[in-house]
Amino acid sequence: MARFLTPIAIDDLNPKQGIGLDLPFEGKRLFDVNYLTKDQVRANLINLFLTSPGERLQNPFFGVGLNRLLFENTTSTGEIKSLIEKQVKLYVPGVIIENVDLDLRSDENQLTITFTYSFKYEKAPQQLEITLQ
Repeated sequence: MARFLTPIAIDDLNPKQGIGLDLPFEGKRLFDVNYLTKDQVRANLINLFLTSPGERLQNPFFGVGLNRLLFENTTSTGEIKSLIEKQVKLYVPGVIIENVDLDLRSDENQLTITFTYSFKYEKAPQQLEITLQ
């Protein structure tokens, strides 16, 4: 009888080896460490969404720039979706975009993004929700 093995990230096999920094920076320590790939992918996506282009040294095109888009009068949800998809494909290439839902309330200057994704080592869809005001 054949057995199907679930692929696992090689970095997840060593529970004492950190993969990256967790976001947000809070808690008892300034920097908390992610030990699982799925947690680091989530932190990378948060970093990508909240960074504006030109904000990161040596990489001026990194970031979606949602804060800037929030206060523009002519921004459509289609523009924001395509920008998110383009940046995720470029800077977090292992992520498979399942769905991007936007709730843009221009009169309240509020944007809620519900981003559903999966990646190579975690086939179950993951969800990330960010609200900007």
